[in-house]
Amino acid sequence: MTLGAAVLAVQARLGRCVMVTRAQPGIERDLGVLRTVHREFDHTIAVGARVTKPGRVAVGEELGGYA
Repeated sequence: MTLGAAVLAVQARLGRCVMVTRAQPGIERDLGVLRTVHREFDHTIAVGARVTKPGRVAVGEELGGYA
């Protein structure tokens, strides 16, 4: 995958973190977030990756397709 000028190799899917079930400052607890993660994303909320080609990444960059 690409992120800015960097290239990443996705290593593994990561399961959801308990933090999605906790209230955050200014936001009440919402168990619907966890239900959505399970339903829409097959229990996965992130991926682990390693950088295979370093490069500049700016705030707001979107993850791109395979390099």
